Amino acid sequence: KYFTWTPDWCLLPLIVYIRQRVGEVCSQTTALVAMAVELLPKHLYWAPHLQHVRSSGAAAPAVQVPNDAHVLKLEDYASDPHIRGGVYCVPHYRPEASGEAVGPLALDQVVAFAGLLSALLTQHERVVVVTDVSDKSRSANAAVLTGAFLMIMEGWGAGEVVRSMGPSSRLKFPCSWTRVKTRPALLTVADCWQGLQIALDRNWLDRKLLQDPMYLDLMCHQYSSMLNQYDVAWLAPYEVMVGADPATVICDPDPATCSKLEPPMLNLPTESICRAFGSLHTESTLAPSIPSHKHSLPSTDGGDSDQFDIDLAT
Repeated sequence: KYFTWTPDWCLLPLIVYIRQRVGEVCSQTTALVAMAVELLPKHLYWAPHLQHVRSSGAAAPAVQVPNDAHVLKLEDYASDPHIRGGVYCVPHYRPEASGEAVGPLALDQVVAFAGLLSALLTQHERVVVVTDVSDKSRSANAAVLTGAFLMIMEGWGAGEVVRSMGPSSRLKFPCSWTRVKTRPALLTVADCWQGLQIALDRNWLDRKLLQDPMYLDLMCHQYSSMLNQYDVAWLAPYEVMVGADPATVICDPDPATCSKLEPPMLNLPTESICRAFGSLHTESTLAPSIPSHKHSLPSTDGGDSDQFDIDLAT
């Protein structure tokens, strides 16, 4: 009843006060959302869930992201054949078969993201990696990918990444194939960085080669091809290979999988392969269906570089 007969001019102070308070609350919320961890000074920012940014466990101080920063979200790259939107999946299985598992992501997703972020940093002065507030699995996967970029492209060590990304390094992944939500998760984001550190230290992943976009793309294609066709992957390149049960792979009705254990016999130029690193220039007679690239190697006799064709499938 009071507001029905009170003149409008009496409500003006109340309206002004409410608008001021709403404006203050909105500005504070915007500032909190825009806060992030600065990984590369004035260049790269990590903006995980708001609750992680506000956590006192963050080693790196939170800063406000400039408005002109380019926003990088994994879901924006769902159509990328290698990044696949940062979604966890097991080759030859439907998504529901993975149970509660949400990560970590595959190797081609890791190196492809590193290449993408490296390219974006050359195109934009500032880049901020953000995650979906409602999806903790995306936060954990995005943290692994961002830390992997720092290790592969920037030469950081796993310990340095852990100190910089703070509580995000303690996010955990449920065990593969588990279907019980109450089962405790053990694998942490930091564990993934430690594994990557071993691969880099043992040169299973070559930082210098991964700086080359062509090599990085070729590696991702080879990795995907081996998984889809044979369900195998190199653990230590050309030394240790791991794979699933070969019997189930052969019986898989998917036409992309192999039909027998032996690799197909290819009409490869034996002489070219055997003498490729010598000073002999040999023309390749690769079958038309096999893609090839022309590469140059330093000459063994001090002359011009030797050129030869190599089989990408091999």
